[in-house]
Amino acid sequence: MEEANIVVIGAGIVGLAIAAKLSERNEGVYILEKNAKFGQETSTHNSGVIHSGIHYPPGSLKAKLCVKGNLMIYEICEKYKIPYKSLGKLTVAIEEEEMEELEKLRRWGEANGVEGLKILEKEDIKRLESNVEVEKALYSPSTGIVEPDELMNYFYAKASQNGAVLATKTEVTGLRKIGDEYEVSGTSFGEKFTIKAKSVINCAGLYSDKIAMLIGLDVEKLGYKLHYCKGDYFRLIGKPPVKMLVYPVPKGPGLGIHLTPDLAGVVKLGPNAYYVDNI
Repeated sequence: MEEANIVVIGAGIVGLAIAAKLSERNEGVYILEKNAKFGQETSTHNSGVIHSGIHYPPGSLKAKLCVKGNLMIYEICEKYKIPYKSLGKLTVAIEEEEMEELEKLRRWGEANGVEGLKILEKEDIKRLESNVEVEKALYSPSTGIVEPDELMNYFYAKASQNGAVLATKTEVTGLRKIGDEYEVSGTSFGEKFTIKAKSVINCAGLYSDKIAMLIGLDVEKLGYKLHYCKGDYFRLIGKPPVKMLVYPVPKGPGLGIHLTPDLAGVVKLGPNAYYVDNI
């Protein structure tokens, strides 16, 4: 039986970042990833947006981590030359009821410590984005974009330099606590494996509830059960209609269909959002 100090299950951006940090002061860090390469799921299937922190209730953990993470990502990107752009974002209101929502997002953002938020009128919006026809918008200057693959490459390189080991094509199918340690089992490249670990960190993303169930947690009772919500993107052809991120006032699941320029200036439109039973 193999032995490890810390096992991180899942090599998305969260798993890699955790492994990179923990391996600074701990030996025997292993990252187990069921795919052939790290970051093959939600970490690379998204808008690549560095959010400011306006969408989350004040005092919530998500709000605190988003605002702190916003600053940290910019610092990392600047220090290690990871491609990014601080574009700023317009959250636009069309209907009267959406004007009130803009004010709520501004209040939330300010309570969360987001700096530079402004409610803009039609004329000011036109000066920033000539193709955007709305009455009001919330401007958040600290919103930007990053290349997710490059950010993950940084975290993987840092973890690897610290001695952490990434095992791909390695799927965890068993997890149990034995005394003060954990027994992690599954298949790696088609062969069965078992690892004894002092600590296990669940970073399995879309499969994190299944990992939690392996250890005996009641995911339904604890509220850990995942409900899959998918979204589709389209890439616009021709001259980009916007330079900044342009979002609607959020309604329903997700943050709404938005316009997101990538690092080359090409604009993506999406995602929509719909629930599915399986992935």
